Amino acid sequence: MTQFKSPWRRFQFSIGQLLILVLVVSLLIAHFLMWQRLAKIENRITDSATGFIPPVSLHDVKIQFESQTSDSGLKITVDDVRYSESKDAYRVDYTSLDTVSGRKGVSHIELQGDDYQLYHGRFQNPHYPSNMAYQSRQVIIK
Repeated sequence: MTQFKSPWRRFQFSIGQLLILVLVVSLLIAHFLMWQRLAKIENRITDSATGFIPPVSLHDVKIQFESQTSDSGLKITVDDVRYSESKDAYRVDYTSLDTVSGRKGVSHIELQGDDYQLYHGRFQNPHYPSNMAYQSRQVIIK
């Protein structure tokens, strides 16, 4: 009596072969991800050589400034954000609205860099001297 031999027998995997396969696939994925990251860094270096990119995006500066300065009684809307490479500073033009009295004011602030990609500025609102809580506050953009 002869034993029946399955054609799938030669395709069986041992645990060692399975581990080697997983290792090779994970190394290929890691290589691909590293290649993508390297290409992104290379593009950033090339872009900064041809045209300057601000350290923090202008949109992020707008969002962070509005969230740090707006309160229940004061609504801040950023109108314009500009970056000066020579000063390493952001100029933020904003409109402030007192929700209690309805008074509106326009002003600007300059956020200076500190060489650690943090930008500091003192937010002073001269439009509302009666409300001491909104007169002066530190703003930090990361």
